[in-house]
Amino acid sequence: MRATSFTLSALALSLSVGCGTVKPDSPLREISDSGTRADTDQAPPASQAHKVCQGDQLVHDAASLAVVSECTIVAGSLLITGSELSALSGLDFIETVDGSLVIEDNHALDDLGSLARIREVGGDLVISNNPSLDELSGLRSLRKLGGGMTINDNPALDGLDGLEAIYSVSGDLVLSRNGLQDIDGLEGLLAVYGDLEIVNEVSLEQIDGLGNIDFISGTVFLSGNAALDQLDGLMGLGTIGGDLEVANNDALISLDGLGNLSSVGGDVEIMKNDVLADVWGLTSLQSVGGLVFITDNDRLCGSRVEDAVNLMNDDVAQRVHFTSSTLAVC
Repeated sequence: MRATSFTLSALALSLSVGCGTVKPDSPLREISDSGTRADTDQAPPASQAHKVCQGDQLVHDAASLAVVSECTIVAGSLLITGSELSALSGLDFIETVDGSLVIEDNHALDDLGSLARIREVGGDLVISNNPSLDELSGLRSLRKLGGGMTINDNPALDGLDGLEAIYSVSGDLVLSRNGLQDIDGLEGLLAVYGDLEIVNEVSLEQIDGLGNIDFISGTVFLSGNAALDQLDGLMGLGTIGGDLEVANNDALISLDGLGNLSSVGGDVEIMKNDVLADVWGLTSLQSVGGLVFITDNDRLCGSRVEDAVNLMNDDVAQRVHFTSSTLAVC
């Protein structure tokens, strides 16, 4: 399996900047007062209301930030990248980004408070390689996300508080190589219409923030999470459209958090989880589109796997391929 990465080269940077005011009868954009409003002290002046900046907007220094500071709508992507800015003062009035919101390679950035009015992002949300960023509360008004969410390589980021209003991800949800200890800020999520990848989050002990998700259309990939000892945060998950892969999670003891999972569209792979003691969590499976591989889990002995297989329905049981580790002792 793989962890998804995101680079700016994937975006077409049409940096032809143009700003204008949308008239009340303009077909270009209609701003609704419904939805979550940011709890900010300032309101945009009347002369600035409904101002649109056309095309992708690149913010990399104070001068480029000043250009975008007049916008309430970005009719393209907002790319905050490669800057030495520690804060984003001047972006306080943006409410909608029609394209993607990318916050990447900003070595001093530690505050997203000026993004607190953003309620809708039409494309992806990407937060990547911001070494000083330690919290996301500035995104607390973001509710609608039209694409995927990738949060990776932010070593000071220990939680996702601020993302609670997002109720679905219309693409892949990728968390990788941050300093996350929990992901409770995702508790508003009900579905992921893509892959769920949690990879190399070495401080992550639990994933309870995923407890309200009942459907993931793609693959679930949990790998290299050295402190993760249980999957109870997936107790609400009933359907995975793609594969399920749980691998190289050194502290994972059981799969009981998968106890309500009934359908996996592809393969199930449980491998190289050093202290995994049983696979009872797989006994609720009623349908598997591929095969079930249980291999190289050092503490998992054959008799415990056989006991679990005996509780599976016949179709799923016939798909199980088990390889016992030489270290396993029953």
